[in-house]
Amino acid sequence: MKQQGFSPIWFLVLILVIGLGGGAWWYISQEDDTDSSDATTEQISTEIEEPVVADNNTVPDGWRLYQNEVLRVQFIYPEQWGEVIETDFDGQGKTEHYGFTNLDSFSFGGHRIDYEFLPRSGSLIDTSGFRMSQQEEYVYTDLSGNDTGPVGDGYTLTDNGNCLINTDVDFFGDSAYHAVCNTVSEVVPGFNFAVYDTAVVEEAVFVEVVESVEVLEG
Repeated sequence: MKQQGFSPIWFLVLILVIGLGGGAWWYISQEDDTDSSDATTEQISTEIEEPVVADNNTVPDGWRLYQNEVLRVQFIYPEQWGEVIETDFDGQGKTEHYGFTNLDSFSFGGHRIDYEFLPRSGSLIDTSGFRMSQQEEYVYTDLSGNDTGPVGDGYTLTDNGNCLINTDVDFFGDSAYHAVCNTVSEVVPGFNFAVYDTAVVEEAVFVEVVESVEVLEG
């Protein structure tokens, strides 16, 4: 019997199967390459993305920036407190003393270098700065820069390094907020924030105000 070879039909079927198989393999490999390429692109994009740096001069919504050329400082405060107004301290006229139009029991300021301490009750505005002593403890300084004694318990240095803050000061039996800050002013060597009624200002808000203090150079 004569041996028969592949018929033309079967040959065409074989070619078609091989072609379809090769096409399917090419399509799948392209999909894998595309996924891998997308993942690589995403990874590279993440690695080279620049970090967002906060602008220290940005004033949050609902807050105001206040600058004082005599104290040589600036800070932010809630706009609902109103305007900053200068107020009398003890009648001498030698204290930079300020408050807010819409807020009672909150004041800030400091004594000028020619201030004279006369007999009267104490005030949280009386301190004129601070420094670290040789005993590695914070001490208050007077108008001449001399040590006047340790700051006491409860005070911590703010993150900006400009102030010492205490939100639980015993002031004549009542709880108060206090912060003392250093300046570069040649007129007022240091100033204070004082809240005598802690019910009028939230502790977190007071801390944010003090933390925002920046010294104005020049």
